[in-house]
Amino acid sequence: MIMLQGFILLTAYASAFAPTGTPEHALAAWVKTEGGFIGDVAVEKRDGVRGLYTTKDAPKGTLLLSVPEACCIAADEDPQWGLSLRELTTARLVGSRTRGEHEPYIATLPSDEPLLCDWSDAELAELQSLRLSDDARGMLPFLDESTARILPWTKGTEADVRWAERMVRSRALLFDDGGFNSLGDLDSPAMMALVPLLDLANHRTPDLGEVEPVGLDPSARAVTLAAPRDLKEGDEVTICYRYEGNEKLLLDYGFAEALGGQPCYEEINLGDDLILDSTLADTCALDDLGATRFRELLQASLAAAPTTLAEDRAMLSESTTLEVGYGEWRVESVRLFHALTYRIGQKALMTKMLEALESDDPAAALETIRLPR
Repeated sequence: MIMLQGFILLTAYASAFAPTGTPEHALAAWVKTEGGFIGDVAVEKRDGVRGLYTTKDAPKGTLLLSVPEACCIAADEDPQWGLSLRELTTARLVGSRTRGEHEPYIATLPSDEPLLCDWSDAELAELQSLRLSDDARGMLPFLDESTARILPWTKGTEADVRWAERMVRSRALLFDDGGFNSLGDLDSPAMMALVPLLDLANHRTPDLGEVEPVGLDPSARAVTLAAPRDLKEGDEVTICYRYEGNEKLLLDYGFAEALGGQPCYEEINLGDDLILDSTLADTCALDDLGATRFRELLQASLAAAPTTLAEDRAMLSESTTLEVGYGEWRVESVRLFHALTYRIGQKALMTKMLEALESDDPAAALETIRLPR
């Protein structure tokens, strides 16, 4: 009877997280049976996109999820295998799949994860960035080489490895300071892990003052998710996939983020191998180039673009109407949307740099560019 009551309680927790009969419901029930914790959060699909949402108000720092080590597919950095940490994690995922392990989690993973390297030449041209387009084209040979390195260490097929690589690239979390077996010092190897439930959280660059939502609980040997800021009932719970701007988001995840009032992590390519990173002190570039030369490079970059910032914003507004129906976008519309989002961000930042250079204190103004736009 006690066991039956426990089963009913676990089912109730899972039903609160996701509808009965869904893969997410089965996943939540499995995580609970392994000792995990599910707080006031549930999975929902809004505008065709799956995500995590609060079911009650959650003050900043509130524990929302705790996923035990037994549910995670993880690898520690270990050079002796001749594989990168990402490749080791990919091999672990292939192994779990071929052995029938972590089935409730693997059942929630998609059959494919389109990346920037899958875009056509015409779609890449919409980025208006030769450097980023070249990086995207260079990913396919890199993935071929990586697959060839991983395959001998698994019992899966080449297709299994290619699928797993994309799952790891688009979902795995990196823990630089060590993982479940951390020594608590600088010698602890980095860990990469696929974490059920947490990987349902979508990306959002955090505002200043937010807490890091993802953490490790060494005593429980679990990965945790906390509210990054004060959340109201129904708010989305997000994490930051990368603090490196839209170029890296496009390459590894296939999307670009429209930022509004958040810290900016974009890189600006002004040609001649001059790339400015807004998270660094751009005053260095001002010192090296001089305000006049800096201004000329920015003006030339904007003038060389096939479209203006205003035209891009108008196109973005029009692109949101290219739907199949019921909120589902055509694939080409989604890619155009992200291309426009990327190039609007680039041009908006260059425009802001120009305005800074024309201010009374250009050095101080440029320094603020790495803060909210």
